[in-house]
Amino acid sequence: MAKIRLTKEDIGDAVSKLKNGEGVAGRFYWSGGVKWVRFSKSETGQVKFRIGKKSANSYAYTDIDTAWRILTEEHHLFPPKELVRITIPATEHTREPSPTVECEEMRGILSDTQAMKLATMMLYAADCEDGWLKLPEVHFESMFAHHDENAQKVTEAMKVLCKDMNIDTERCQEALFWFESRVYVGEGAVGMIHDRYGSAPIYTDRRMRKVTLYRGVWVNSDNKKINAVYIDAYQQTGEYGDSERIDKALLRQERDWERYVPGYRSPAKEQAYRDAERRVEDYEQRKGTFCHGIGQRKVKLFLNACIKAGDEVAQMYRLALEAEGVNLNAKKALKKYHSDYHAYDKKEECLRQLSDVCKRMSVVFGVQVSTAPAARYVVYYELPGCEQVSFHTNEPEAVNWPHYDGAWDGKKCSTLGKLESAIWTRYEQELREKYKSEIK
Repeated sequence: MAKIRLTKEDIGDAVSKLKNGEGVAGRFYWSGGVKWVRFSKSETGQVKFRIGKKSANSYAYTDIDTAWRILTEEHHLFPPKELVRITIPATEHTREPSPTVECEEMRGILSDTQAMKLATMMLYAADCEDGWLKLPEVHFESMFAHHDENAQKVTEAMKVLCKDMNIDTERCQEALFWFESRVYVGEGAVGMIHDRYGSAPIYTDRRMRKVTLYRGVWVNSDNKKINAVYIDAYQQTGEYGDSERIDKALLRQERDWERYVPGYRSPAKEQAYRDAERRVEDYEQRKGTFCHGIGQRKVKLFLNACIKAGDEVAQMYRLALEAEGVNLNAKKALKKYHSDYHAYDKKEECLRQLSDVCKRMSVVFGVQVSTAPAARYVVYYELPGCEQVSFHTNEPEAVNWPHYDGAWDGKKCSTLGKLESAIWTRYEQELREKYKSEIK
């Protein structure tokens, strides 16, 4: 019969019965296996407990509630199935404790400088992908008495940093203290955060360990919290981690989960699938209703006639429509579990031609680094009389296109609607005359 794990009361009762010079120990469980925890009572009557056989992590035992909190909450240990009596050696050999930086433990309210430092570290450690922002968890335990004041301090500091990047501060503020959750802030905001804070700086913490701030506080392949209690101890080393290597490691991890966990999709891929479905649905609905019932096919034929007459704005609209159309054909293929690579090649060709026309006509366009794993760039266009439209691209020539200094407008799945509105506004009279019987 399997043994039942001991309760807090069981352990407290065993410790209370110890006589001077006696001890008990048990194998506590954790994610990495087991750790021996030993409770001992010295000849003078002092009770201590030690985590690990030769560890320097020794604590004075005051009561079982405090000891239980240290074991379960701080060290994430689960109780053993039994405690065994042990002999306490006259002398103990333990590892030297890790060196620590002399630093005052924060228990009050952060100063403006400390709050700004914490907000900056959080952005360096943010996990940004496909318009989603996830800020790292922060350890505030001994500062809970002033949690609201400190939350406000960090919020104000984050607003200053976001304002400096021309980012909507309200969206980023939502992500601040909802730890382990993500907030959609838009691809433009994510791109700016990645451009400015995606360099993976290496800090040293209170115990002189190296901490790489990148995509969730990356420390030797483990995710760690930023400890606000010792915020003054964190110091930049001037070194930087290999962000490309970390990205590849995270991508391998996501692929392993998708391969071995039935039905699992990474959060980024899940959102991409939902967005693709919305865009395909919108595209199918607009086929027959495009431009007040004229339909996409006839509008494209109309634009072809305008292009033959030398209308270069019509050519821009036509190329953008074609790029969006073949892009959505490729996304429809994904629903059938295969990729239409020909459609993506056609999309890149359309974007290449559209960029050439924009360059010749001095129309604003440019690229930014993409945060989506499947594309290197996002190319933005400000076509005449049209709201901003954008496309993900891996076009090799994009490296020579200008950098786009603006920000994404945050309107998802809106390209086709924007082009329809621009075409109707510019050519309404001609379209009404040519297709008056079709217009609704």
